[in-house]
Amino acid sequence: VNKFLAFEGPVLLDMRIKHLMKTKQLSQATTLANLCSDHPEISSRGNFKQTYLVCLCSGSPNEKLMQEITDIDCKDALEMICNLESEGDEKSALILCAAFLSRQLQQGEMYCAW
Repeated sequence: VNKFLAFEGPVLLDMRIKHLMKTKQLSQATTLANLCSDHPEISSRGNFKQTYLVCLCSGSPNEKLMQEITDIDCKDALEMICNLESEGDEKSALILCAAFLSRQLQQGEMYCAW
């Protein structure tokens, strides 16, 4: 799988994921975005973690989304939310914003970049 991802490259993989999302194949899009976000070479050259979280917002129960955001820094979360908003995906931006704020409240985090 890692060889295939490296061969395809981040641009083509991003296009594949977006196509899967548009054709309502969310489980496949989620799996591919997750693989790309965990890949050592590909993950640094795209917004795959953001795309993965958007897939979770679109099709999975919130428990999985909350589990996935536990390790994401508040600064990175804010960047993802701003990216989504600038791309016109206000629904996903709002869901991610609510998830990150809920996490902060539940964990009693004092750091706030909002």
